[in-house]
Amino acid sequence: MLQDFSPKIHGIVRRNYDKYGYNLSKNINSELGSNLTYILMKPLELIFLISLYLLETKPEQKISNKYR
Repeated sequence: MLQDFSPKIHGIVRRNYDKYGYNLSKNINSELGSNLTYILMKPLELIFLISLYLLETKPEQKISNKYR
């Protein structure tokens, strides 16, 4: 969705994810770290879902296209 609306911002987000995401995930190796990550990611998931349903005309189709 971000790639469709703003390819430039998507590129910045993707580069940072590629650079830091895997290394950061290797450091989450405890139950507390896992739970904290889940709690921190939940608001981002909600923001994404709200944005998806507000900005897309056919959000279900967009979701299903990503899993084909």
